[in-house]
Amino acid sequence: MSSKNRLVKGEIRAHCWSPDRDQFVAAIDDKIVIYDATSDKDPKKWKVLHELKSHDMLVSDVDWTAKSNELVSVSHDRNGYVWTYDKKSNKWISKMVILRIDRAANCVKWSPNGKKFAVGSSSKKVPVCHYEEGQDWWIAEMIKKHKSSVLSLDWHPNSQLIATGSCDFKCRIFCAYIDKVDSEQNNGPFDGKLEEDPEFGDLICEFVSKGWVESVCWSESGSHLAFASHDSTLTVVDFSGDEVTQQVIKLDKLPLRDIKFVGDDKILGVGYDFVPYLFESDGGEFTLTGSIDKQKKKKETKKASAHSFWQNKTKLGKAKAEAKLKSKHDNAITCIQEKKKGVYTTTGLDGRVFEWKV
Repeated sequence: MSSKNRLVKGEIRAHCWSPDRDQFVAAIDDKIVIYDATSDKDPKKWKVLHELKSHDMLVSDVDWTAKSNELVSVSHDRNGYVWTYDKKSNKWISKMVILRIDRAANCVKWSPNGKKFAVGSSSKKVPVCHYEEGQDWWIAEMIKKHKSSVLSLDWHPNSQLIATGSCDFKCRIFCAYIDKVDSEQNNGPFDGKLEEDPEFGDLICEFVSKGWVESVCWSESGSHLAFASHDSTLTVVDFSGDEVTQQVIKLDKLPLRDIKFVGDDKILGVGYDFVPYLFESDGGEFTLTGSIDKQKKKKETKKASAHSFWQNKTKLGKAKAEAKLKSKHDNAITCIQEKKKGVYTTTGLDGRVFEWKV
């Protein structure tokens, strides 16, 4: 098997980029590895800068905020850590966050303003954590109302709404406004449509799927919400009009594992088909454009000789060797992140890193 673009021999559960996009962070087994992504174009030649090893079980997700230049990680050990880089010692200093959950932490994401982060857990809760200067500690406030594990979440651009996807076949939107942390309350696409301002943890609306929700994502403007379910569907909710509209795209492919909006009119989806798919809208409904993994066509080989025919029969038990995969990844893609405007990176269970231009 080719080692091209292979960062590690194992699995990469999640990744993110530093604010300057010069460092690549990967969640590998029970540790977080930070690479110098400028050292070479080929990921397998990237230099390891730091290995962070405070977790004692599988690290499920990592995220880096540009606002405070802090890294957050969560793990199946039910703990979270906020990491701060100390230039003098050239080390990352960790501070444990008591999440108050009794099951695995599955995902984590900083709010766009960098003041809070939210964690999706298997204990049916979403801890929303903010830093309390007086106590020098991270405080977790709970969002409940889920009936099963929370697999994914995403912040609205206003940092006051959270969309979650869980194993109870529902995508929900909650109020995550915290008076001590946020400025004036902003209800985003629901502004003027609610009888009164919701309080923290209030359920604003929910959408039903026919499979557990693998990934949720807000558009850049916050006018659209998309979620991918394990029944091989992609649902796009439009809040821009007077009435909320919902479009369900049924795919004839394997389910999507992670999705990202490109602006407001494009969606990238990755998952169990090993390739990234692009969905586009011309101002109306979204349609599947196809895969952006365009491999160069190889020249047709000449007809096999009688010698190679019987040699394959002897060695492989068949007349000819099986064709190679037509995708760059050779296992499920678990994570897609924006590197810079129009450029995205993917990682997966094959330990590879690829870059895509949209």
